[in-house]
Amino acid sequence: MYLQELLSITCANITLCTLGKEAIETVRKGHVHIVLMDVQLPDINGLEAIKEIRSFNTNIAVIVQTAYAMHSDKIAAINAGCNYYVSKPIDGKKLLLMINDIVTKLKNDTSIP
Repeated sequence: MYLQELLSITCANITLCTLGKEAIETVRKGHVHIVLMDVQLPDINGLEAIKEIRSFNTNIAVIVQTAYAMHSDKIAAINAGCNYYVSKPIDGKKLLLMINDIVTKLKNDTSIP
């Protein structure tokens, strides 16, 4: 997978979840700091998964990735609880800059936008 390969250079521990419900349970059980969530998932809508995650974890950073690039889609993602929004095809450099920004804020104990 492109994203898994791209993110491997960050030396982060990466857990790949292919289902929204699996992502929810992974966040519920583990020490997850950043979620990269697609909107279209096989089992549930990614925005619904984010809402569920936000119901028990308001401090986690959420990046939404989607093929939908309309302004209304971005607003829906923000309303669901995402901190960052990227449209496909994903610009790897831009994504890594977002992640670096999040990590810096986490290290400095600064709130994530």
